[in-house]
Amino acid sequence: MKKSNQYFLLFFISIALISCGPSSERSESEQTEESAETETTQEVDQLTYQDVVAMVYDDQGEGIEWHGEEMPNDLTQFLVITEGNVCGEGDCGKRLSLINTSDRSITTIIRGDYDIEGDQGYIPRKYVVSASDTLMIGCSHLCYGGKGYSFPRTIVASTYTEME
Repeated sequence: MKKSNQYFLLFFISIALISCGPSSERSESEQTEESAETETTQEVDQLTYQDVVAMVYDDQGEGIEWHGEEMPNDLTQFLVITEGNVCGEGDCGKRLSLINTSDRSITTIIRGDYDIEGDQGYIPRKYVVSASDTLMIGCSHLCYGGKGYSFPRTIVASTYTEME
């Protein structure tokens, strides 16, 4: 009798483990699908500042605090912003590059203006571009939810980089 109780208990545990295994895998996969659906159905006005920066800018720049105050901007003749290959979802934007045509490194601040569903503003980024070099500075548009939101760039400050 004792052995049959052990077999019964072992059989019951085996059945319980088998029946629980696939359903927990399914619920994990269902949770992943639900999470992906939530991300894609999130409204553009619910994106955070960090979300927008990650989607529009390359990592080469540095976020800075700038509120439109006047700054030295004497070197714009040596800086060129060009459009390249497509970027963003659905090819809605162009890859932007910053070219320094001078023989010295330049530190610059570039303002990216936006109008996202009536929310208007700008995001300033600081770049150091070496002499005769090119930096990738991001995408010309925020591409999200099948729509494109323009991020035109303007050079608002430019000085020769101080050697440390």
